[in-house]
Amino acid sequence: MSKYSNKVSLPLNFEGMINARVPGDVFYFFDDFMGCSWSVQNDENSGLATKSANNWLITAVNDGSEGSNPFAVDATYTAPSTLGGIMRITTIASPDDGTNMQVNGTAFAIDEDIGLPLYFETRFRTADVSNTDIAIGLSAVDTEIITTGADDFVGFLLEEGVLYAHTAESSNEKNTDTAITEADGAASSNDGWVRCAFYFDGDNTVSFFVDDNDDGEFDFVVSRTVSTGTDYIPDDQALTPTIEAITGTTATAETADIDYVFAAQQRYHA
Repeated sequence: MSKYSNKVSLPLNFEGMINARVPGDVFYFFDDFMGCSWSVQNDENSGLATKSANNWLITAVNDGSEGSNPFAVDATYTAPSTLGGIMRITTIASPDDGTNMQVNGTAFAIDEDIGLPLYFETRFRTADVSNTDIAIGLSAVDTEIITTGADDFVGFLLEEGVLYAHTAESSNEKNTDTAITEADGAASSNDGWVRCAFYFDGDNTVSFFVDDNDDGEFDFVVSRTVSTGTDYIPDDQALTPTIEAITGTTATAETADIDYVFAAQQRYHA
């Protein structure tokens, strides 16, 4: 089925990637968050605002400015006993405080000149969709995305109860409402999961999809054109998988569950 129709069955046809020989022609990152148990509680002696954990570099986000209070606990990380594994982020009860997580190294790029198709997918939820802000996708190195705005980003943004297809280029941002509000489920239940994906066709188009009821079918949201000057796709930027989760405007500790993060791109051959 065409990626421009409303319903898209999995697996997506990755066009240039579909006949790729893994791993010779495709490189990818996948984290299923099995067994993670991380904490970024910074001690007063070291004053560290960042911590490396597995593949991720974790940075405290405090009051909208990363590391402004390096002695604060931005968030804690647990691995509930769940089939398939999830990472649960619990923020502190302070507005705009939470965590930024980026995979070490910037291995992905949206570059129409080189023309390498790229696919990103994630599955997540929060116990309070109206007071938990989440950015998840591919970003340039950027340790504070939501409150102060992303520098270069392509992915999804949950903010004040609205889930957007979100892009940023040189700090110019653009949002498209996905019309999805179902990313809200009790932490002890199996409810509220939403899957999000985007696909760069290797030419000049990035298309966004959401699966709001986790039934295995994506709904097409929007397509944006690279290098138009208005769609703000981070062209020619080195990008890496990124998760940011912070408390909203109400001073209440919030949870965000991340099931997985997956990114794959056709390998470059000179």
